[in-house]
Amino acid sequence: MRLLIVFFTSILLYNLAYAKEDARFNIDKVDLKCASETACADIRKMFSSLARDYTDTEHFHSVLKLYVSNSGIKKFNYLVVKKNKEVTLKIVLEQKYRINDVLLPKFIGKYEIETPSVIPLRINEFLDNQNVLDSIKLYKEIAKDKGFPHATVARAFTYHGGTVDIRFNIDLGEPVKVVDIIVNSQSRYLKRLALRKLQYHLKKPFDVQQLKTEIEEMRLLNQQYGYYLIDFDLKYQTIGSSRVKLFLDVKNATRYAFYIARDSFLEQDVLKTFLAEELIASKREYTVDNLSFLLKEKYLGLGFTEAEFKITENLHTDKNQDKIKTFFIDIKLNKRGKVKRMLFKGNNYLSQERLHRLFYKNASEQAAVDVFDAKYYNDFIEIIREEYIRHGFVSVFIDKPGIRKNKNNEYTLTFKIREGIRAFVDSLKISGLSDEQVQNLKEKISNNVGKYFNPIAFKEDLTLIKNYLKQEGYYFGQIVNQNKKDLVRYEADNSIVNIFIEIESGPKVYADDIIIIGNQKTKKKLIKRELAFHTGSLLTSHSIESSQTNLLSLGLFSSVQIKPVTQNKDKTDVLIFVREKDFGSVELAPGVRSDIGFKISGEVNYNNIDGMNKRITLKSTINRRFDLSNFDSERRHSEKLLEYDMAVSYTEDYIFDWSWNFSTYLQQARRRLYSYDVDIRRVGFTFSRQFYSWLSFLTRYQLENFSQFNATEEINQGHFQIGSVTPSVNLDFRNRRVNPTSGTQFNFSVEFANPSFLSQANDELTINYYKAVSRNKFYIPLSEKMTFAISAAFGYQENKATTKDAAGNSAGYIPNLKVFRLSGADIVRGYLDKEINTLVTGQDISDVEVNSRAYMTNLKFEPRYYLSDSSILALFYDAGRVFVGNYESDQLRSSVGVSFKFITPVGTIDIDYGIKTLRKLDSSGKLESPGALHVQIGFF
Repeated sequence: MRLLIVFFTSILLYNLAYAKEDARFNIDKVDLKCASETACADIRKMFSSLARDYTDTEHFHSVLKLYVSNSGIKKFNYLVVKKNKEVTLKIVLEQKYRINDVLLPKFIGKYEIETPSVIPLRINEFLDNQNVLDSIKLYKEIAKDKGFPHATVARAFTYHGGTVDIRFNIDLGEPVKVVDIIVNSQSRYLKRLALRKLQYHLKKPFDVQQLKTEIEEMRLLNQQYGYYLIDFDLKYQTIGSSRVKLFLDVKNATRYAFYIARDSFLEQDVLKTFLAEELIASKREYTVDNLSFLLKEKYLGLGFTEAEFKITENLHTDKNQDKIKTFFIDIKLNKRGKVKRMLFKGNNYLSQERLHRLFYKNASEQAAVDVFDAKYYNDFIEIIREEYIRHGFVSVFIDKPGIRKNKNNEYTLTFKIREGIRAFVDSLKISGLSDEQVQNLKEKISNNVGKYFNPIAFKEDLTLIKNYLKQEGYYFGQIVNQNKKDLVRYEADNSIVNIFIEIESGPKVYADDIIIIGNQKTKKKLIKRELAFHTGSLLTSHSIESSQTNLLSLGLFSSVQIKPVTQNKDKTDVLIFVREKDFGSVELAPGVRSDIGFKISGEVNYNNIDGMNKRITLKSTINRRFDLSNFDSERRHSEKLLEYDMAVSYTEDYIFDWSWNFSTYLQQARRRLYSYDVDIRRVGFTFSRQFYSWLSFLTRYQLENFSQFNATEEINQGHFQIGSVTPSVNLDFRNRRVNPTSGTQFNFSVEFANPSFLSQANDELTINYYKAVSRNKFYIPLSEKMTFAISAAFGYQENKATTKDAAGNSAGYIPNLKVFRLSGADIVRGYLDKEINTLVTGQDISDVEVNSRAYMTNLKFEPRYYLSDSSILALFYDAGRVFVGNYESDQLRSSVGVSFKFITPVGTIDIDYGIKTLRKLDSSGKLESPGALHVQIGFF
């Protein structure tokens, strides 16, 4: 409050001093003094941006108020001084301390209690006295609930320049102890149970919360034994200042039991649970009449329209003086009611067939198979009404369904419809815009002259108009009569609709100064770089939304708010308020995969180095396979080698202020492959650029060293060094990156490896090849819940080395590790690795020296049905194979199967089972397996 008084007093002094000045002015210089110079370094830089032009004093005050209200300022005063035509803004302020750490509370004395892990104080937020007081109040309330009403809480601050560590010292004092517990109940059993449960609290601190928790546990426990209406009333009497006597009344101690005779359709446990839950929810005793009514309603909902119930009640008392009320329920269900005919009367516009389709499209599980469902029939009235309204019948009326039953318990449903007069749009007037803009809008909205009036779509039309205004730059434009009666006028018995939309567009709004608040470490330069607008550009909803998306995608901020500061002006400052995340993270993830076995992976990230989102990441994965059946037959009984993959990477966006992103990495790995094991060492760097939202380019240089061992073939034993350059281009027209439902994606890359890039070149081996891969994905929406997904991947690689060894044999070939192999995203589902990577000759591709050409094809066709927002069920057809020397399209292997996908924010978890369309004999003469299960993450 004092800060606001000082602030507005300063505004008054400023207005008195400059009342005669011209409205437009500028601040040439900002002179800022802080109570603590250490804490002032960051805020001085922020306030220096107040040196600028202002349209008037109101503009200046609005901008200054934003800086004051969001910068953790404790006290603030300012003065504008004009000297020798130079205007200086003098500011004196005291900044709040930023919380460096909230330490665990320290207990003074012999007692300690558990305290909450979350209090109103947060690390990296500014120290606020009210939050400190709220934290003290919270600790005292918890202490009181734990039996320490005389607790005192003191705060202790340790200052480090502009930051502070906070600790609360808690003296619990002497507790109030429980000296006696009295339980009142007609049931001896419940009395003994309660006393035994509460005996622990005798001579202990009066912990109210724990007592309430234990009483609730007793209530839930006893409900399981039939005391469905049991309740407890806890009272206490204080004796002096340090003792308390407890009284617990046990109420409604009647125990209920249900015995069900004959076929109940529902499982007996399910029906008993239903009756118990209804009794608990109603909180009143069952009688024969209300129990009979409840059962009739339940079974009517299941389609049993002629169910009969004979219920008798018995009440007796057991040896514990418990009242036991038993209901004997005899159920005679008869046949379920079936709907034989469904009639619609009075409908002219919507045909019988169309209404039938509408009925079954939205039908409940019962109604869909023509089992009687009264609830759905009443719900269907509203469905019919909305369908008519969508087509202009705004006065439609539907009677409650007529229900007629024959002697065979078969029903005829009759829906009587009074369509009324269909309303058409006679006139559509839009004021406040140019003729061209009005015409553009009329082409977009659905309710147009000569068309029937759809009130449901009209709401969407109004939203479309408001979005159009924002997108055209009229950021503060509005429909002024949106909630007035003259917006839509019905005339001539509701058959004619006149629409008048009054728009107040205001001026087109352009961005003036960009005010960034809340960034402590992130540089303004980085934030401005991600904006889709700049000073002087037209503000649109798209540019603001894109800017917000870009900033959040950096991963630096937990929240981003972007909004213009002033209204009804053609230029406005734009406020960008960000809240930074912690710039480091540690993750540990154990798991299991069908291909690599048990694994544990970890990741350590530190980002926003230098305030420019430069990032260092350390990743590590260790795994051990529990199944070696995918390996060469001679290696299946070998030692289960521990595999690992460790990599450290550095990434920087807009390196050297270019529009290119840069990353470099070091990697050390050990992997088990089909016919050999390999140690891998890699170093590389990548340049990439996003030219448009749909077009990106990447080029990577990579130097790799491979040491292959435990090989079954001599060719796969040894050391290789490969230096390569791989340019790639990506065209992405999908509607979204994760789980797309429409659009296409095309990716093409070529890897060039030769001695010029430091690939191996000696008498034993010269590495010189290129490898081209094209990956294409298509997503075709079939309906709201169905998408047809297609993936088509093709690859070609050719050896270009022509050197000979001393014996005259070729010394140039493509190292086996770089030869195409269908695995991971390229696997043909239903095949094991060893099966799909077998050549037409019967050899595994790893056993063949590729000194000419190799090919790869992988095709996937997958119709997907969305079960929910987070799950997909799909069928698939896959085909693919690898070839060496010649490509033979008629030799592709294929499979069919079913896939279940669980959607996560980073991709999908796929559980696929595929069945081969044609099984063949393997190299040992055995018939291949019929299919295979695959668990994959984030593919296709």
